[in-house]
Amino acid sequence: MIAPIRALIVDDEPLARRALRMLLAHEPSVRLVGEARDGPEAMDALRKLQPELVFLDIRLPGATGFEVLERTQADVRVIFTTAHDDYAVAAFELGAIDYLRKPFGRERLMRAIARAQPQVLAARWPRHPGASLAEQLQVAGESARPRTRILVRREGEVIPLRCDEIIRCESDGDYVIVHAHGAQYPVYLNLGDLAQEMDAERFVRVHRSHLVNLDHVASLEPHDAARVVLHMKDGSQVIASRAGTQLLRRRYR
Repeated sequence: MIAPIRALIVDDEPLARRALRMLLAHEPSVRLVGEARDGPEAMDALRKLQPELVFLDIRLPGATGFEVLERTQADVRVIFTTAHDDYAVAAFELGAIDYLRKPFGRERLMRAIARAQPQVLAARWPRHPGASLAEQLQVAGESARPRTRILVRREGEVIPLRCDEIIRCESDGDYVIVHAHGAQYPVYLNLGDLAQEMDAERFVRVHRSHLVNLDHVASLEPHDAARVVLHMKDGSQVIASRAGTQLLRRRYR
């Protein structure tokens, strides 16, 4: 059994710390080892608690999140949690696993944790060589399994939607519009990330803005010399890009 990830929350807002703490409360893969309210507290906690993962705000009293990492040189994986867009590029240049904009929900948080887990385990292996193979095989097996459900909001409640019921997904700014059962469900996801989590035998990204379920394709026909148009079983149409058209031709060859 894989030991939970030891995590630290760093945020100067009590409500933000409480919200994140509640989201993590029922997540067995993460064990919260501490919290910090400002830069100096964060640096002290990183040194004393030796967390493997830190949920780090950027604007902090006493030192920014970036300064905390620079001054401690801590061997820790980082998920930035912030209300601001301005620092995303700098965060990823520092090797951040993810960049969560407040407010975020459980599903978005779980995706970030799923990204962090392989890196955390990789960092453990030199210290626990006897367990590394078992952990590696378990994580590889879990990450290889495609997503089977996605959480969507319907009439004020959150429901699980089976992925085989999804007709197509369409990028719309910071959201993905999931089309299923004659309805449209906006989900705060990145289309590229979602495509990687879906069953590659069933879902194909035919355009940078469109991911389609091949089981729901009624027919294809030429749109022009280099592209095809997909007629979906719900009556909608999607024009594939040139690269998407080539991919489809290989799939249907």
